[in-house]
Amino acid sequence: MVTMKYALKPNRWIKGLGARFHTAGGSCFLYPDDPKDSLAAQRITQQLKKLPGRYRKLFRIYDKQKLTRMGADREEVLALVARDGYVFSASDSGEEMVRVHGGHHGYDPNNPLMYTGFISARAGIKKGGEIKSLKVTDIVGIIAHLLNVDFGSSEQPLPDIFEKGK
Repeated sequence: MVTMKYALKPNRWIKGLGARFHTAGGSCFLYPDDPKDSLAAQRITQQLKKLPGRYRKLFRIYDKQKLTRMGADREEVLALVARDGYVFSASDSGEEMVRVHGGHHGYDPNNPLMYTGFISARAGIKKGGEIKSLKVTDIVGIIAHLLNVDFGSSEQPLPDIFEKGK
């Protein structure tokens, strides 16, 4: 988790432009009101670039191509990723930025602050095995392997943590 200090309200910045950000902590994802609106991302990006620098420096814009490479939802046409210490609020009213406290998830998974530990102990797991790097989305492949179930969603090779023949 990342310690948060302020919440930004991106829907306030794009009010009336035919789209809405769905927030997820340190990220928010743009969905056009009309799914066939092919210009929504371009229109919203132009609007965001007009923001004062004090707001613009607090997030990065991820376009559809980057989101696709990251395995994001196909419906998302644009995302914002907050700088550490900032999160997104779905509200479109009040101040553009409000003070908050606590911690939150939802940042770019490549952010080292999002890294965490993973411990597994059960039949089929090699004692003392080690995984150098693991994404939360890789866990489904491990579980599917251990339960001998095909979820059809694991694209990554399984880590070398299983007992032979398991």
